[in-house]
Amino acid sequence: MIKTPYDRVIEKFLDREVQPASRIIDVGCGTGWTALFLARRKPGSQIVGIDIDTLTVHRANALFRRARREKLVQCHRCGVEQLRVRFGTQMFDCAITSHTLHHFERPAAALRQIRAVLKRGGRLLLVELSPRYGEALDDCPRYSLVKIKEFVRRAGFRRVGGAERAPGVVLVRASR
Repeated sequence: MIKTPYDRVIEKFLDREVQPASRIIDVGCGTGWTALFLARRKPGSQIVGIDIDTLTVHRANALFRRARREKLVQCHRCGVEQLRVRFGTQMFDCAITSHTLHHFERPAAALRQIRAVLKRGGRLLLVELSPRYGEALDDCPRYSLVKIKEFVRRAGFRRVGGAERAPGVVLVRASR
């Protein structure tokens, strides 16, 4: 796989922010590339991916099998509103949402659901494209760093920090 500067920015962020031997949930995991990256880089971690698309979930699990990581990472069909029912509360050390926030009709409410499954002191790591990428690309809203941090605070997270990195990537971290 060819790595772009964009990929390297995200990988560096995740490398720095995710601790080894963590229980991680990847919300909106898509085809599983972020979860697989973490399974390879964070020894002893258990990673759960969720996505609402059945075909995408099958593709992610196939990717994990091909990479021989299916014991460390699994993907489930689940929406954010079902997290507590599916996994219980305070189950994860870290929640990652990459390129997902713009799909939620009510971002702060979705982030509250994610917060509920994090352990006390657990971390939220959020990656989004900045408005500089433009909504015309995929007809989804793009939120500024300021707006994303506002959503995160409204969801009840503390120690909210973040930055916009070239090429137009918004990175946010917060604690439960």
